[in-house]
Amino acid sequence: MTVDETLARQVIEAVDQDEAIALLQALVRDSASVNPPGDVRESIRVCQEKLAAEGFETELIGDTDIIPNLIASVRRGDGPTLLFNAHVDVVPTGTLEAWSHPPFAAEIADGRVYGRGAGDDKASVTAQVMGAIAFARSGVPFSGTLIVNVVGDEETGGRHGAKFVAENIRTRPDFAIVGEQTFNRIAVGERGFAGTNVIVHGRAAHGALPWEGANAIEGMAAVIVALRSELWPKLEERTHPYFHHSSASINLIEGGVKQNVVADRCSIYI
Repeated sequence: MTVDETLARQVIEAVDQDEAIALLQALVRDSASVNPPGDVRESIRVCQEKLAAEGFETELIGDTDIIPNLIASVRRGDGPTLLFNAHVDVVPTGTLEAWSHPPFAAEIADGRVYGRGAGDDKASVTAQVMGAIAFARSGVPFSGTLIVNVVGDEETGGRHGAKFVAENIRTRPDFAIVGEQTFNRIAVGERGFAGTNVIVHGRAAHGALPWEGANAIEGMAAVIVALRSELWPKLEERTHPYFHHSSASINLIEGGVKQNVVADRCSIYI
């Protein structure tokens, strides 16, 4: 076994599996972290207290009270700085009846923790926090700085999370590892994101006399059909060697004011 392998084994042996599972469960149970609005104060508190107890210097930065971002550091000399980054906000649960386990119970079944965020991205947060703690506990010598950066906003664009941290962190990292769901494969980037609203305007009328109006919902239906048949195939032609092809998805739709009134407005979010 080489020196590097020996040191790596020291760190791995310092990982407490039960402690890691308990941390993941505590984070999953934070139902307030659904974003929007994304009140992640409890999740951040749990991570901050755990890292501080292991000797990490901690501070919170952010531009909104309910979305703090944790920066926890351990410094050993003047070497390079490595930053771990992952987020604790989660997307809404959707229909509760579709869940096999309550989304915020963090139940364990067949060796897995179930709940909203158990994978994306509180598993990554747990791995990075516990990995950093194991590294500190192991006593492995190093020269440099390790930063654990747990951010509170990723699911709505990251302007209160990673973007704010990148613009305001005092110690600039030389390297960063972003924890996301990649099935344990190293990824060197991610697909970009751009959203847009499309609005169709019509003319209201009584539902008994629809020909006197212009139905915006029906107009939007034609737009959606055209997007699927004409634009989606063009997006699939846009490829990159590291990623899936470009794509689009209509994820929100809103229209109409009353059951017996012809809709004069309909909007979609792509």
